[in-house]
Amino acid sequence: LKSEEEDNPGHTFSLVIFIMTLFVAIKFLFMNTNFFLVQQKESFERNAYYSLLKDISFMVGIMLVVLIVHYYEGFTSFNTSVDNVLYGMFFFILCYMIFGYFIMKASFKKIKVFNEFEKVTKDRAKLSQMKVDFENQFYGPEGVEKGLKGTVEYILMKQSFISPVELPTVTESYLRKDFDLALYFGHCLSEFLSKLFSFDHQAYLIIFCVVLFWKVCSMIDILFQSVLMVLFPVTSFIYLWIQNRQYKRIYKNLNPKLNSSGISYFESNLEIEDPFELAKSTPCPAYMKDIHSQAVEDDSEEGSSESDDDSVMNGVRSRNKSKSKSESIQDGLNDSICGEESEKSLEEEKNLFKSSESFLGTSQNRHERLFYLGKFGIFLEKLWMQSFFVQMILWISHLVEYKYLLREGTEDYYITRNGNIDYIIMLVSLLIGLYNLLVVFPRNIFNLVVITSIQMMKKKDMIDETIKEQRYQRSLRSFRLYKVFKIIRRELIDYFNVELKDKQLETPTKKLIEENYSLSLSKDNQNRESMDISKFFPLCGTEGTLFEKFLLVKKSGDEGIKPEDLIQAIQEATNDVNIDPYETIKTIFTLVMKDKECLTIEDIRNFFSTYEGYFEKGDPEFLLNELAVMQRSQMNIQVHEIASLIRDDIECFPR
Repeated sequence: LKSEEEDNPGHTFSLVIFIMTLFVAIKFLFMNTNFFLVQQKESFERNAYYSLLKDISFMVGIMLVVLIVHYYEGFTSFNTSVDNVLYGMFFFILCYMIFGYFIMKASFKKIKVFNEFEKVTKDRAKLSQMKVDFENQFYGPEGVEKGLKGTVEYILMKQSFISPVELPTVTESYLRKDFDLALYFGHCLSEFLSKLFSFDHQAYLIIFCVVLFWKVCSMIDILFQSVLMVLFPVTSFIYLWIQNRQYKRIYKNLNPKLNSSGISYFESNLEIEDPFELAKSTPCPAYMKDIHSQAVEDDSEEGSSESDDDSVMNGVRSRNKSKSKSESIQDGLNDSICGEESEKSLEEEKNLFKSSESFLGTSQNRHERLFYLGKFGIFLEKLWMQSFFVQMILWISHLVEYKYLLREGTEDYYITRNGNIDYIIMLVSLLIGLYNLLVVFPRNIFNLVVITSIQMMKKKDMIDETIKEQRYQRSLRSFRLYKVFKIIRRELIDYFNVELKDKQLETPTKKLIEENYSLSLSKDNQNRESMDISKFFPLCGTEGTLFEKFLLVKKSGDEGIKPEDLIQAIQEATNDVNIDPYETIKTIFTLVMKDKECLTIEDIRNFFSTYEGYFEKGDPEFLLNELAVMQRSQMNIQVHEIASLIRDDIECFPR
């Protein structure tokens, strides 16, 4: 759209600054309200999409308010077309939302690969087979195939995350062996993407600087601007390639390599009962090898307390020592309370801020120093990613304008003085730019999230969020299992040989059921069939599930469903409400397994296969994985442990 009167660049820029400042100010003032608080969605992926849509919607709302004010001549002092400014901003925001969505979607695809690796870690049969395949390929002439190598690398990374070998003493944490590392990375990625595409003061400053840069370039020379616009995707590809190489280098330093030490570590045990068992066989991360070798030398010296203090000051305490866990902790406490050594520690800590290992007066650990400029370098990496995305959006808008000028035949914008060749150059430039934005850029985002979320940069809040979600999912699955166990209990009630005082329905309720039954009954058939049972439930004010309908048909047999069957089903459901989960599950397993107190995984698997049609797909495997985590070395599980596990999950405090 073109304005009839000449636009004033100063007024246009002032209007854009006014709208952006108004948005940031309102967001800062009301960021703690319910509108800005990201509510817990069904998944971390939806949280990221919600965060993007929230800011975009609010920005568009402010623009609509400005447009309405302009419609009633509220901006008469501006010698410019407010409509054109708002439409230009709307095009920018539209591209911001569309490409932001596709970048998020491409980044989350990487999490799906980790989810497949996570499933392998919970399948003992696949782990055993994969161990054999890895050994055969490792010593073979062609080496390990890419897919298998990625799975093994993920297993080693997960094991190092759950039971770290080299970490600062105060940050050591031990998680369950079934901790979902892929889910943890998903939460970290969702948080990073939410901040990356958020319209905050940092994004506001970046947009201001990038727009200013393009305006300065446009004032230099028309041909220079055209060449720069075409070469921008090529330079961006080179930058992203260098960035990816740096991330791979850091990743290799943070995770053990698949060499001879790595294979011995993998062979030792598929599941670690004690984190200290594999301390000697676990390969030390490459960036900590100097600390590890120094700690081994210090063990042989007489003054062990001083060497322990030095290792703590360097940010790492090695577990590969002859001391036990309690002795190491006690030594650390003794070192911290000794007067002379504490003064030495304070003096060394002061010197640390002045050493080359710190930046801008902030101490950095060895993980952070893997990045150029340390902590500040990590901040710059995130800032450059946000700046790159904004530049790509502005580049696309300039490309649209460039195509319009080529179509109009403006020869000043020609690069080769040939419109057809310029169109081809523009098309190639567009393809390279889209490849950078939708393929290379999401991969770099995912790699940065991974290397900044492990080892010494674990995110405790994301770990807590992952544990909470895993507990919630376990509770839901256990509750579904328990509902099926209640149904099995009703079918086996005749075998319990006990008198149950079941609650009977009142006479008016029975009459109501019979009346509704007769209303839905066809004249030709006096018995209710499976396809007609769905007509009965709405008359009773409810909707029966497919599983409940299946049970009614199963109980009625060939004679069809009668009113007595419905009354009995309602009574059974009423009497099953307040029964104890522990006693119910324990009694069922004891009855079916013929009084066996100890069960193997195969025994439990056979039990689930007997009632295969009752359980939802995946729920029995979930329980088997849970039992595999708590399984003892004698390969047997007590019946009361199974009942306690399901009961604790239902009551939302799993062990």
